[in-house]
Amino acid sequence: MGTLKKRIGFLLVCLLAVVLSACGKETVTNGIEQDVSAEPKSSVSSIQETDTEMDSEHEIDLSQLSSVDVGGTVYFGSYEQNNNLLDGAEQIAWLVLEKEEDRLLLISQYALDCQPYHTEEEDVTWETCSLRAWLNSSFFDTAFSEEEKAVINVTTVTADVNPEYDTDNGQDTKDSVFLLSIPEAERYFDSDELRQCSLTEYVEANSQEVIVNDAGNSKWWLRTSGKSNLCGTTVFSGGSVNYSGYDVRDISGTVRPSVWIDLNKQ
Repeated sequence: MGTLKKRIGFLLVCLLAVVLSACGKETVTNGIEQDVSAEPKSSVSSIQETDTEMDSEHEIDLSQLSSVDVGGTVYFGSYEQNNNLLDGAEQIAWLVLEKEEDRLLLISQYALDCQPYHTEEEDVTWETCSLRAWLNSSFFDTAFSEEEKAVINVTTVTADVNPEYDTDNGQDTKDSVFLLSIPEAERYFDSDELRQCSLTEYVEANSQEVIVNDAGNSKWWLRTSGKSNLCGTTVFSGGSVNYSGYDVRDISGTVRPSVWIDLNKQ
């Protein structure tokens, strides 16, 4: 009888151990076990500290844009970046350059594409260049949904002068998407280091002429004319401003779009 009691007791202990080991796990219908005792994982994936949150589908809540401070990062629109066309376009990370009561100025965190400033060898300004046309048509239509387009301001883009060259910079324009001018690039970024910009895997894989420095950065176009109207200015890969510029047909310059977001349209 004593032996029987010991066996029953041993079996009860084993049964209790099995029950306790199952605590904290939930078996779903497809047979995969999920640990419900683990901490929940955030779906936010930030490049810098970000003030916006994304759900599992990476859809930004536009109402949260007003809470972002200058220097913060927001996600808005989408564009191919990882060079894997099978998984669709990736959300665009933007730096907040300026915050006013009812709008935000954004610039893309990464260089998103590689385009010439202009496709022909001729005198041009921002007003007449092919890059402006591309940004406000092909890029605009590809990168933004109708909901996102509705909160992007059509803004007056000033024909800022080149500080070192007396070159014609054309007339002010009205644009949804634009490039920074030399004065803006120097005002919004306090140092060469902050002006440095890396490019996406998509740009690096599909733009054979792009030159990347040891830090992984490339030059990017500004809208200001260079030493003549045959040249467009850039930020060098090291972050300093190139006042004289490159041939407008140069195909090694990358593109960092800027937009103004209207916070009243949310």
